[in-house]
Amino acid sequence: MKDVELTKYKGALAKIFTPKQTNILLTGKKHAKWTDGEIGKFITMRYKANTYEYMRTLGFPFASTRTLQRFTQKIDFSPGILKPILSLLKNEFQDASEISRQCSLVFDEMALEGSFAYDSVEDKIYPPSVNINAYVLRGLFSPWKQVIAYEFNDDFNPEKMKDIITAVENIGLHVRTLVCDLGGKNRGMLNKLGVKVRKIPSTTGNKYAVVSSFKNPIRTEDEVWVFPDAPHMIKLIRDNMFKNGLQLEPGIWLRKEDFEQLLKVDSDEMQSNYKLQRKHLDVNGLQKCTVSLAVQLFSNTTAALWEKVYPNRVVQQKSIKLVNDWFDLMNSRTTKEHCINKQPFGCNLASQMELLDEMETWIMKIRVGNAKHLLPFQRGILTSINSTRGLFNEMSGSSMRFSYILTNKVNQDVVENLFSMIRKVGALHQKPSAVDAKRRLKLICLSWGGSNLKTSAVQKEDDEPFLSSRMMHSLTTPTTNALTTLTSVELHEDVPVVNTMTEENVEEEEERALGGLSWVQSLKKERLTIPSFKWRNWAEILDAEFESFHLCGGKYYLETSCGVVKGFTAALVTKYTEIPKEPLALFIKTKMFIRIKNANIKLKEERREAAKKRMERWGRVR
Repeated sequence: MKDVELTKYKGALAKIFTPKQTNILLTGKKHAKWTDGEIGKFITMRYKANTYEYMRTLGFPFASTRTLQRFTQKIDFSPGILKPILSLLKNEFQDASEISRQCSLVFDEMALEGSFAYDSVEDKIYPPSVNINAYVLRGLFSPWKQVIAYEFNDDFNPEKMKDIITAVENIGLHVRTLVCDLGGKNRGMLNKLGVKVRKIPSTTGNKYAVVSSFKNPIRTEDEVWVFPDAPHMIKLIRDNMFKNGLQLEPGIWLRKEDFEQLLKVDSDEMQSNYKLQRKHLDVNGLQKCTVSLAVQLFSNTTAALWEKVYPNRVVQQKSIKLVNDWFDLMNSRTTKEHCINKQPFGCNLASQMELLDEMETWIMKIRVGNAKHLLPFQRGILTSINSTRGLFNEMSGSSMRFSYILTNKVNQDVVENLFSMIRKVGALHQKPSAVDAKRRLKLICLSWGGSNLKTSAVQKEDDEPFLSSRMMHSLTTPTTNALTTLTSVELHEDVPVVNTMTEENVEEEEERALGGLSWVQSLKKERLTIPSFKWRNWAEILDAEFESFHLCGGKYYLETSCGVVKGFTAALVTKYTEIPKEPLALFIKTKMFIRIKNANIKLKEERREAAKKRMERWGRVR
């Protein structure tokens, strides 16, 4: 091949492939020493496309799946605070500006399958977990994000939250805000941190004292401002209005029936408000999680249609528009926005402060149904309003002198997008086990640009990958020997004695067995051999050891500490030197997976029976 043609081919291939991939295509080589950047891109392709292996068979120069597995196994990703990630962040922000160090801590939970699962990396069986809780850092004034911790069945206690903030502060980052929804466990934790809304007795009307922050555990002169997620708040406004109605003033209500009539009037082919459809009113199940349905219900277009259809019901029309304007203000995403309410908080400070005051007064005044007190979503909105004022005053008055805040940085979109990606990796299996969720989370954190997804329920985030995907070499540098050290296991001494046969009567028993068919013979399959009596004896010994080892494993007799396969096998090899290591290890592993499978079947049956009993009780109550 001439040099001119070779240069031409290389130039064409360089538009798609890396230099190493180009070299493989031109020379016919099959192996290469891939860089971290190339591995990261391969990981992204592997989990985002189901055709990865097929493309390899067609000759595309991609790393093998096993190469990717070996690479990711070097990274310690055990539940809890991810110390390798924190080390990465410490190096990343060592010489960074003070502005880029300001960050927000966002956390939320996702439902899991709730089944036993074995993790071969940790050599551990994970017990049934009903949810995974992820903690994500994101830059408050700069475009970066990173998962820093995750837990299974987390109780969200305040001490753990302070430990996470302390760990982040110790690497040089500054946690300014804490973002979450208002689930029951979250409200309990915030209450213990001192974040609460308290009613103040007054003769002039309802007044409330709002405490929306707590002291930073490291920098005690600074506050950590709490922001209940604005998209969750607008969904709760919608849900409570549909269920019980909103009493805006004495005798003035806003109910679902009003929107039903609005849709009935404006439902022809050339309808004025195309955003208002039947789907906005008939929300059930997962549709309640779709933010856009609630946002479009409380939109400027709906308020304009209301004014046209109900010209004498001004209070309701102003309420719809107020909710729309407040949500726009709490979801600003860019400085290039013409609508005043969608501009970053601080760009039109006087009018934006006035809007917050108006929303605060409205929330204090309205009541849901016949309730005499504020509901959690109302307290959450008051907390969010107070934190918005407090954070802006604190940051604008600091030495950095910020002039505006993009309020989408203090909502949960970043973690909701993360959960969407975890579900997407599993295709149809959208409720993974604890081990599957752990593996998927690791893949996403190592993937270049793989953390972005637009769904009907979540607004698309920025195109920045997690920082960990750009610095994988730092992650693969061993910080501890946790993943390479074999967990030592002590065998129980009181294992039942198994009556084993002696070598003298083995031949006699084998001849006797030929008179009848064994199970293997009855299958009538080729290449299946009848186990010897010596192996049967060994199997009985190993079975007794297995039962003894898992005897203290709770209701389902499954030991969940580390070393359930590799450590246990190593101990058995030391004790029974006459048993070959490979079949011994296979026996223990196979027996464990059979036990896990049966335990999960029992779990499903128990949950089905429990659900059936609950339905029967509800039926009797009704």
